[in-house]
Amino acid sequence: MSVRTFAVLALLAASCGGGGGGGCPNPCGITCCAASQVCNNGACTNPMQCQGTLCGAACCQGQEQCINGACCIPCGGTCCGNGDTCLNGSCCPAASVCGSTCCNNGSICIQDKAGNKMCAVACQTSSECGGQTPCCVLLNNNTQTGACVANNLGQCRCSTGAECASKACAPVVANDVVSAKVYVCKANDGAAWDGCQGSVTCVNGYDCWVDGKSNHFCARSCSMDSQCGNPGTACCNTQATCNNAVFACGGPGGCMTCP
Repeated sequence: MSVRTFAVLALLAASCGGGGGGGCPNPCGITCCAASQVCNNGACTNPMQCQGTLCGAACCQGQEQCINGACCIPCGGTCCGNGDTCLNGSCCPAASVCGSTCCNNGSICIQDKAGNKMCAVACQTSSECGGQTPCCVLLNNNTQTGACVANNLGQCRCSTGAECASKACAPVVANDVVSAKVYVCKANDGAAWDGCQGSVTCVNGYDCWVDGKSNHFCARSCSMDSQCGNPGTACCNTQATCNNAVFACGGPGGCMTCP
């Protein structure tokens, strides 16, 4: 230890009474509090300036309590972090707040047509759901993640027709163009972009195409991706199989989701 460092330490000890010299009548760690102050958790505080509860150098007011050296309105005996909300006696991260409920990991917050919010299990396809919530509903705000709900609450996502009561699973379409890399359960009635299982014939302008997962649906025939619109999402699948009951398909491939 250098002579200079030793001298500084000796000065601090003397000023706070550490050396027994009585230089500090009110020591507080390495600090010396004024006579009117109190030492609270290593900090000098003037009790006359706090009309609530002293908490270190802070003053808790109203319903706040001093927990682990911090003032807060308690939530189950602890302080919630920044942005967290106290729900039912527990701190809930902002991203998990769903009305008056905190969604668990693996769940997402959804809202029904009446505006009621609820937590639901996140899913990609209906085979991941079951029980009272067998449908992996297509969410309008996020086509990459669905939510397990009752069958009557929306279009059910699927990978194959086995997940659908109609046995028909087909791409999501908007304005006659495949709009997302997601399949949903459709009617097996031969309408545009609906199912064509069995002996069902597609309406004029559409052919019955079968994709690599044996999904039969009425799609527009094509020979190149540009004919399908929506680049990157809709592609011309020339590996698909034509399944028209009578006539040949109108091209070597069918418009469906890109790989």
